[in-house]
Amino acid sequence: IVENANHKANEGKLISSEMIKGYEELLENITKSTEMIDEISRASKEQEKGITQINDAVTGLDQQTQQNASIANQTREIALQTDNIAKEIVSNAMDKEFIGKDKIVRMTV
Repeated sequence: IVENANHKANEGKLISSEMIKGYEELLENITKSTEMIDEISRASKEQEKGITQINDAVTGLDQQTQQNASIANQTREIALQTDNIAKEIVSNAMDKEFIGKDKIVRMTV
């Protein structure tokens, strides 16, 4: 009976040792998983920062594009006004008599 009890006790110790070893492996795997999750979390935060910076840059470019379009439109208006003024000046000058007028008329035709 004692021998049988010893044998059962040894089997119990062996099973306990194997369970402890299994729990240690499980703990190691859980630790690795936690580290991977932390790493993914850090990478996600970095990506979020990058996306925010890209979004800010695109917003800035959009604002600059709108400003450039506005300036281009203003420049066009000024050019049209300048063209009208120049045509009016030439028309007024052609109504006048002056030396060399014939030469200028030939150059503009």
